[in-house]
Amino acid sequence: MHGVIMSAWLLGSLAAQAAAPTDVERLHQYRRTFHTTGGELTNFGATGCQGWFYWDRFFVCTVDTGSPADGILQTGDYIIKANGESFPGGEDPRPTFGRALTEAEAKGGKLRLRIIHGAEERDVVVPLKPLGAYAAAWPFGCAKSKQIYDDAISYVMAHQSADGTFGGPWSTAHDGLLLLTSDKPEYVEAARRAAYGRMDGSLGAEYHVWTFGYSTLLLAEYYLRTGDSAVLPSLQKFGNYLSSSQAKSGGWGHNSAYYGIVQGYGEVNQAGIPCFLSMILLREAGIEVDAKTFQRSVDFFGSFAGAGCMHYGDGFPWTGEGENGLNAAGAIAFNLLGDTETMKEYAHNGARAFYLTEGCHTSSYWPHVWAPIGARLATDELYQRFMKEQAWYYDLCRRWDGSIVYIPHPENFMVGGGLGSGPVWPTGGYGLVYAMPTKSLRILNAKPGVFGRPLAPTLEPVRNLFKEKRWSDFDAAMAQWGKDNHSAADKLDAADLLAARARTRDHLAWVTQQVRDALAQKGDLYKARVMLAAAERLNGAKLEFDDAARAALQKGVCNPAAFALPLALTIEKNK
Repeated sequence: MHGVIMSAWLLGSLAAQAAAPTDVERLHQYRRTFHTTGGELTNFGATGCQGWFYWDRFFVCTVDTGSPADGILQTGDYIIKANGESFPGGEDPRPTFGRALTEAEAKGGKLRLRIIHGAEERDVVVPLKPLGAYAAAWPFGCAKSKQIYDDAISYVMAHQSADGTFGGPWSTAHDGLLLLTSDKPEYVEAARRAAYGRMDGSLGAEYHVWTFGYSTLLLAEYYLRTGDSAVLPSLQKFGNYLSSSQAKSGGWGHNSAYYGIVQGYGEVNQAGIPCFLSMILLREAGIEVDAKTFQRSVDFFGSFAGAGCMHYGDGFPWTGEGENGLNAAGAIAFNLLGDTETMKEYAHNGARAFYLTEGCHTSSYWPHVWAPIGARLATDELYQRFMKEQAWYYDLCRRWDGSIVYIPHPENFMVGGGLGSGPVWPTGGYGLVYAMPTKSLRILNAKPGVFGRPLAPTLEPVRNLFKEKRWSDFDAAMAQWGKDNHSAADKLDAADLLAARARTRDHLAWVTQQVRDALAQKGDLYKARVMLAAAERLNGAKLEFDDAARAALQKGVCNPAAFALPLALTIEKNK
């Protein structure tokens, strides 16, 4: 009898394991079990509210002061309808709420909600900013997307420390990449301080691969866009680390590999993808990368294409369609390598998986950063379907102050963890989606720039003068070069070098004026001092400031939470 009972128990246990709950069932379990004002809250779009959602309603936990919902909604409200539509009790209600937000912003900004508070049930209208409708291929050709991009990059810059950082390596790398997408001088200057902040700051005691991968990506994109050779020594150092930390397979794990063996639980391709992208850009920037190491990464990350989906780690390709942003990022990487066949395999797979962007481990942040960028490399039809299906999610993530936040996904509902965070870091990452039309970064499908493509033998020495910051010699060499006959292609390269020189000259003048304005108006002298130090680093020599002005700048008080750049640069004036 005892054996029969044990067998029944074992069969029941196995059956329970076999019938794992679906994402929808986990959503419902989460809604049934939790009712609190702490933990991982879902953002309710640009209303200014956050809270929990249940079978067929949303519960308001917080309302930001000064937000559109301030004075209209309050803690304890249950939202049961949005724009006249009830939330479905048998499936995820978030798309219904997200689509109502999208519709309201497209039609005058009036979000109509039906709410219950205690025994009272009533209708309210939350006035959102009218942004218009999404274009079919958003963010391309889309006024709404442009406004979201402008708001996001403005928010990011407003939360940057004077030393260029954003509170941590990941935030600084992601936010720095977003700042780098703009040509406006204030954002260019902020992006440079972010790049220098990653170059000079702590690399973190944990998750070194994540830190180095994204830091290298920022510095490589920064150099290829600006030609600022101040970052090249660090790029070489970071590249050496990426090579030494690689697994024998060609992938990377959370932490460094020792003798090719990954510590912890093996390869983690979400950590490895930025390393792979960085190594591609390092080679483009002229940084020495071990050929065998690089080829291993190409073979490893290319091995999943055409056989299914990129695996979470070092395993057989997953069958069907799957996402964690891996296929999309793979498409970006092989697009940079010029491998069209592999790129298309990954891009099409990622674009078809629009319904699986939250079917991933720990956080849906990664696919919502990488997936649209990679999906853009698929056909227009696949891309537009992907973006149409994802619009509700991004509008649910967006906040009223221009920031964009991560919202919890099914895996986090029962366990709490995930990547819950403030808005600064996610705004930088999600903002890259809206920055795609700028085509300003290589990962955003920019063409190779003059600092990342081979030049004619007659122009290579001139580019070296730029990299050495020997500006007078560069100007003279370009003037002499222009007197000779050259091909049309070489003339285009020369024009790009001259344009880069003009941008640098104009930017240094802009920074100089900003510092003088801070001195004259008694502004933030500490930030002005750091800006000047960074500009002189870019210039390779001191700028024209007399001793009295420099002494006045020293009176600025350092923010104790920041790690300042060197206050005095010992760079001799170039001859």
